[in-house]
Amino acid sequence: MNPKLWIPYQIIGWIYRLLGDLPSAESWFLSSLELNSTAYSYDTYELLAYTYVAQGRKQEAINLIPRVLAIGEEPRTLEVAGLISHYVGDVLNAKKYFLRSININEAYKDDPNTVSPIGLGQILIEEGKKVDADVYLSHAMNVNLDQIAKGTQSYERSFYIAAIHAIRGNRDQSLFWLQKAIDLNWVDYAHIVYGPYFVKYKTDPDFLEKVEFVRSKSDSMRQKAEEY
Repeated sequence: MNPKLWIPYQIIGWIYRLLGDLPSAESWFLSSLELNSTAYSYDTYELLAYTYVAQGRKQEAINLIPRVLAIGEEPRTLEVAGLISHYVGDVLNAKKYFLRSININEAYKDDPNTVSPIGLGQILIEEGKKVDADVYLSHAMNVNLDQIAKGTQSYERSFYIAAIHAIRGNRDQSLFWLQKAIDLNWVDYAHIVYGPYFVKYKTDPDFLEKVEFVRSKSDSMRQKAEEY
């Protein structure tokens, strides 16, 4: 009804990415950015970056970071810059952006939407700074558990708890919470295949089994969509 509104283009791209049709996803994200490449477009850049990473086009994902930061220095833009950096393996810049995102986030204490402490916690663990890492990971864990206690049905909470356990090396707990996310219709398996959080378990048969289950579910949905 409003062909100049960028949000539907982004959502259609998001759906195509979840269904595994990456070329179509890219096309719709780019169309969304043509309509709005400034305010609130950081989510589109993030999704486009994941699309590039899943295709092995890491440099193109990196090239999006200056465009994200040009929107303005705020917690979410810095976090997206950190996420893109982390997903392409640029740990140094990821750490920098995550720290800045946390430091200027006035709502950080109770913010259920920030994932910066998870990425930062993982980087600190890899640096051998386990005490510092635990501060951030415990904070993220408590915020997500609090959301579940309040009755949220979002699969994101269970997925991020699974991610925190994976980072800490708690394999069984990670599998437990990942299954909870799947039961809540989480289908974004690319975050395990291409993302940093589950790097310890990317060849683990039990994790691969869950990835393949979700992948087959996504493929089935895509096939049904193509029939219409």
